[in-house]
Amino acid sequence: MTTQPTNTNGLPHYTNGHAHAHRSAPPPPQTVRQHSAPPAPSVEHRLEEARQIILRVERSLAEVIIGQEEIVGGVVQALVAGGHVLLEGAPGLGKTHLVRTLAH
Repeated sequence: MTTQPTNTNGLPHYTNGHAHAHRSAPPPPQTVRQHSAPPAPSVEHRLEEARQIILRVERSLAEVIIGQEEIVGGVVQALVAGGHVLLEGAPGLGKTHLVRTLAH
């Protein structure tokens, strides 16, 4: 009975059919690159972005609801604040039209 040669750690040494074949060294470990996330925007930057969005909404509504800037501003402020609005007024002043326009 023949015994298989062993390597230095006592494990069998496989030759893959070749008399002097040796296992190649394992590849070096690869470094994992971690992509750092971009820095979070400052509070001031986020507030400025919010202000720009609010102004765009107000301008868009003002193009449809003519002459009601104060009402439009109040409705947008309530929307941003998560509040409620009760629109009262005579028929035909655009209350429903304002709300439907805002919803779209």
